[in-house]
Amino acid sequence: MAEALPLRSVGTFIELLIGAMLIPAGFVTEAYLVVTMRNHWSSYYKWLQKGRWSWLGLSRQFV
Repeated sequence: MAEALPLRSVGTFIELLIGAMLIPAGFVTEAYLVVTMRNHWSSYYKWLQKGRWSWLGLSRQFV
């Protein structure tokens, strides 16, 4: 994961991942509401939309 995500993004990713695992639908909004997040919701939105990370790069780390 360290190669796919910038170091400062790891905490954000883990928060969203845990939140998504705790809810049945997996929506980001529900994940944000189920876990006490460190940041404002707009930070997570911006990270998902404009962050410097790649889903492909992240998925390659788990293969």
